[in-house]
Amino acid sequence: MELEDILSNQCAEVVGMAKFEPALLHLFQNHRAGEWVSVGELYRIVGEADEIKPELAATWLTSPSNQPGYAVVYFCDDELQWSQTAYYNVDRLLQTATPSAAGSNPVR
Repeated sequence: MELEDILSNQCAEVVGMAKFEPALLHLFQNHRAGEWVSVGELYRIVGEADEIKPELAATWLTSPSNQPGYAVVYFCDDELQWSQTAYYNVDRLLQTATPSAAGSNPVR
């Protein structure tokens, strides 16, 4: 499998699998829009030990169309000049999070 395919799969897991919701809560609640975090850190938060390229990072931005409750999650590897984005329903995440984990929605 090509490296870009591996990166794409790893990023899709972060935004597409329920087990990564604690990592996304961390991203949205502990990092400002545009602040980078290692994807490896997101994997460690959920107890995954997959080998993640150290240069692979993620951030989030508000929806460019100001869609309430949605964010764009942006993944980037500077070394490969590779990136991938995904829309994410932050409202849904916060509504299904445990009360202690849920807070105010940073994308509103």
